[in-house]
Order: sequence, then C-alpha cells, then structure tokens
Amino acid sequence: MAPPDGWWPVAALSDGLLFQGDGTLELWDPATERFVDTLPGPFPVATWNNRLVSCDQCDEIHLIDIDEHTDRIVTTPPGIKTISGYGGAFSPDGRSAAVPGYDTAGHITDETAVSVVLIDFVTGSARVIPDSRRDEWTNPQLAWADEWLFYADNGDFWAYQVRGESIYRRLGVEIGGPYYGMAAL
Repeated sequence: MAPPDGWWPVAALSDGLLFQGDGTLELWDPATERFVDTLPGPFPVATWNNRLVSCDQCDEIHLIDIDEHTDRIVTTPPGIKTISGYGGAFSPDGRSAAVPGYDTAGHITDETAVSVVLIDFVTGSARVIPDSRRDEWTNPQLAWADEWLFYADNGDFWAYQVRGESIYRRLGVEIGGPYYGMAAL
C-alpha cells in the first residue's frame, strides 16, 4: 500500500495519516485507502490519539478532537506572534501540548526569541511558561515524561513540572554536538 499520489505523511492520528493539502490537513484512512476528512492546517503542531493541534499562519491555534467532532480556536498568548507548525508535543495524558512560540511573525532567524507555550486542550487556553524565554533560537526540542516537560535549545536542557507549577529550571546535562529530536520515557 503506497501513500496517496506519492504524498508523504506529516503526522498520524488514531484514525489515520495526515497529509498537507492547500491550507488544510487531509486525513487518510489506510484501511480504506481513502481521504476521510479535511481539517484546518496545513501545519500539524502536535498529535495525540485523535487530538490535533494545528495552525495555518500559526498566530491562531486549532484544538481539534476527531472523536468529539470539535474544533476550537485559541489565540497565541501575549508576546507570542507565531508558533512552530511542527515542533509541538502532547503530554502523555493528552491534556496539554507544548510548542515553541516566537516573538516575531514571519521569517524565524537564529536571533528570534523563543518561549515555550503550554496549551491546555481541556480548557482551550494557551500561556507562556514563566522563565522559558531564550533570546536566540537554534533548534528547540520538546518531550514529555509523565507530568514533566523537557526542553532543549542552544545546548541547554530545561525541565518544567506542570503539576504544582514548579520553577522552570536548567538541568545540569551536557548536550554535545548538533541534535535533532528528543524523546523522554
């Protein structure tokens, strides 16, 4: 079974694979080999089961729940002009998603400030994690383990405990060489 029309999937949900369309995300069911839904996009910020955080210009955030047939729009928090269209990660329980948020709209450079935006999927809100701002963007990566959010950027490694609102703090972990991607268990 080949992807439709040679397209490459950009994300996956429980109900199928997501492909980028013209300003949309197309949900393809591999069992029937058909497109079964068109969703707001074209950027799949983060996915978890049948939940999707997506954006178009990425100054508004779509919180889509396929099972509940809902699509809520959340604006970016104050000070954030745009979010990363691909760089998000859902918490293991699917309640929260974290994504890099930038203080500049449009073209992102290595001088663009980046913060971590925490999206609460249940309440439909988004906020910047305190003290998460970095003045130079390199390649921010996010990963969750239980209630802990880990964030790596510019050679630093940070942790934030969502429950209890603990202080966002730098961990004494050396990150050597270039990296792309991060996982936590």
